[in-house]
Amino acid sequence: DQFNSHDEKLLASIVGIGEGKFSLSLTKYSVPNVKILYESYEGWLNHKNTLIIRYEDFVGEDGISPNIKETIGRILNYLEVEPTNDIIAKMINEGMKPEKSHTFRKGRAGEWKKEFKEIHFEAFEKIGGVEILKKFGYL
Repeated sequence: DQFNSHDEKLLASIVGIGEGKFSLSLTKYSVPNVKILYESYEGWLNHKNTLIIRYEDFVGEDGISPNIKETIGRILNYLEVEPTNDIIAKMINEGMKPEKSHTFRKGRAGEWKKEFKEIHFEAFEKIGGVEILKKFGYL
């Protein structure tokens, strides 16, 4: 492990590692910065065969999003599956188990604000992170 702390890992995921600081390079020694990574998905935002679902559509500040039923309904409609109450309830009860998640953080919307320190906010802003947030509908 080349990082001494969680803060160093988080900073590296923002600014990139190796060639990833400058290009969409993903290797053992290279990870793209967050702006380059998100720009690689930008073409999908308006594609007719893409359904945009955000993390926050599933997860709220207190766990499961209050809009989870609507989100699952949108997904099922997109897949041309009848969104019955039984199917939606089963998906929530069997698929939304935070205790079985292997996510980096707790799995709550907005938790990143607690993780970011001043150095992380500065790095995010410096690489153009605010522009990305706007493009992806977060600002």
